[in-house]
Amino acid sequence: KSIYGNKNIAAMSYMMKIPMILILLMRSKNYVFKSLLLIIITTTFYVLFLLSSRTSFLAIILSIFVVASLLLIKKFVYTKEIKTDMQNYKFFILPLIIAFIIFKLSINQSGEISFEKRVTSIVENENDASSYERFRFYGHAINYIASNPLLGCGIGNWRLMSIKYDSKTMYSYVVPYFAHNDFLEIFAETGFFGFLSYLLFFFYLFKEILKNILLWLKAQGNYISVLFLICLMYYLIDANLNFPLDRPTMQVPLLFLIALVYSNKYSNAE
Repeated sequence: KSIYGNKNIAAMSYMMKIPMILILLMRSKNYVFKSLLLIIITTTFYVLFLLSSRTSFLAIILSIFVVASLLLIKKFVYTKEIKTDMQNYKFFILPLIIAFIIFKLSINQSGEISFEKRVTSIVENENDASSYERFRFYGHAINYIASNPLLGCGIGNWRLMSIKYDSKTMYSYVVPYFAHNDFLEIFAETGFFGFLSYLLFFFYLFKEILKNILLWLKAQGNYISVLFLICLMYYLIDANLNFPLDRPTMQVPLLFLIALVYSNKYSNAE
């Protein structure tokens, strides 16, 4: 559970930092420093396998698929050379493979820590208590939104409303506090206009990243824009399954991402 007390929180905190380490690795010319960064990435992936967080496994699988798809689009749709991009992509794939091999050789795979079992449970989760709880919390937020679509209950007040909605199914008096989906919780607390403002914040960030990716696809930009997309994707996955809005450990990397995206925009302009 690391220093965060929860393996999902710990895993996604580490995930958010991996693309930023890769950006640092791409910009560095010092081979000793680059080797150290590769070791850090490899050990981070190893820790992620130890934590066995399904959220992080889902994020890893999606990021591999997204980057591979973008590389194929650049190669076959835009007919551009991807040799350099593949060199950068391997800095993600090789540490992941090495960490996975070490994990399989060093850890007993018979228990809940088994990678195969955790990945399979992402889809086959009919009897999974964690998934059931999340869907229950989503349902509470959606029900409240349906009855109060415009004004909401006020910022921070979902902690109180969650007690009312979960009172009949609450186990051992454990209060939900969060909707386990930042977007639903923001909608429930601030209403439609507050939710729209929050959504637009990410829309404009994604729009800026997409502009950089289109330049990269045309061989007019660099691979770093892909890492921006992956970092944002990790945050959005966490925001839809957990509650990063309440955690500085996720908000600080998000602020770094915003700074990097817009500083990259102005450096390209120059």
